Amino acid sequence: KIILNVGSGKATSVYKIFKICKKKYRPNLKYAFDKITNKEIMNTKADIKKCKKILRWQPTISIENSLKSYNKFLK
Repeated sequence: KIILNVGSGKATSVYKIFKICKKKYRPNLKYAFDKITNKEIMNTKADIKKCKKILRWQPTISIENSLKSYNKFLK
């Protein structure tokens, strides 16, 4: 059994994803920040080394295009 992480290999904030979605799909979308607790994970990114090595795979599309594809899938 092998567990593989899939992602861009780059850290992307939730806020950046929110801004992309707001700009492209829901311009009137509102947001609010809540207090950050000490239980929050502030920075993380997928370690895709195993995917690159085992599958010879690496990401080829941007986060913007990935969200666009996902939006089409949801429709």
